[in-house]
Amino acid sequence: DAWDLWIYYMDTRAEVKASNYSLRYSKPTELELTFTYKISEVSSMKQTIILSATSRRIDFKTDIEWHEEHKVLRVYFPLQLKNTFATYDIQNGNIKRPTTQNTQWEIAKYEVCAHRYADLSEGDYGVAILNNWKYGYSARGSTLSLTVLKSPKGPNKETDMGSHSFTYALYPHKGDFHASDVLQESVRFSSPAIKSLGMTLPGVQPAANSVSVIQVEDENIFVDCMKMDEETGSEVVVRLHEGKGQKTCTKVTFNLSTLGIAGAKVVNLLEEVDVGATNPNIIGVEGKSVILDFGPFETVTLQLRFQQYKQSQHSYFMLSTV
Repeated sequence: DAWDLWIYYMDTRAEVKASNYSLRYSKPTELELTFTYKISEVSSMKQTIILSATSRRIDFKTDIEWHEEHKVLRVYFPLQLKNTFATYDIQNGNIKRPTTQNTQWEIAKYEVCAHRYADLSEGDYGVAILNNWKYGYSARGSTLSLTVLKSPKGPNKETDMGSHSFTYALYPHKGDFHASDVLQESVRFSSPAIKSLGMTLPGVQPAANSVSVIQVEDENIFVDCMKMDEETGSEVVVRLHEGKGQKTCTKVTFNLSTLGIAGAKVVNLLEEVDVGATNPNIIGVEGKSVILDFGPFETVTLQLRFQQYKQSQHSYFMLSTV
């Protein structure tokens, strides 16, 4: 029951209409419209739509008291867009799925899974749904939709019952998906930057606090994580991936030290160098930068050794993500 969503659910749908609303300026450049909904005798919802003069993104901050049985709550966005495919986020990449229902295979995709976004675009304009908590999407014709809650009764009859707070967003953009910044905006929306992180590198002089820890030259290359290596605890492991499906040669600069990089190698998930590997992704090392070559959607894990600062054997510094 918890994993099933049958196609006939669309035949019994009913629109939930707002019973009240209010409007206020939370900031000089930000307007909030708050709507209240009575879903049923036992369920209710309050939703605040946030419009900002400094961003194209429209946020939907949602609070729900949910006590339904075998019902699903979805949000629909009818758009003036036409495309036979929509683009969905998957781990370290994206996938296109049809918006049409011309075959049995296409009809069966009335609900599909994705991570941070679903995008429907024409040649010069598009709109994406962004989210960080919900993973059931649908794109039918010109309508994008997102499943926000279900109420299954098996295997646990209390599944999803109670209070819920979450936010999703609508993001219009210029150009099609590949020409847009949907991927970057989805990362900003779902994974806000960490303000600071303490690390210790023996014998390494820290860099200035005012610089970014990692600077990537190309916007389609993303930093997934950074940590100390497991074996020595004195080297840095960084995992990056290419997110738009295009070959890219880029420069990645590491502002972890006032000195440069002493060594760089490509490792696997176990932080081991594959037998016979020749580091084909590493084009060269220039001071504090590594020149990397990425294939479409390729993930690269680097292990870096920084030059020693000889006047001190122990240093402490703060990593700041901006």
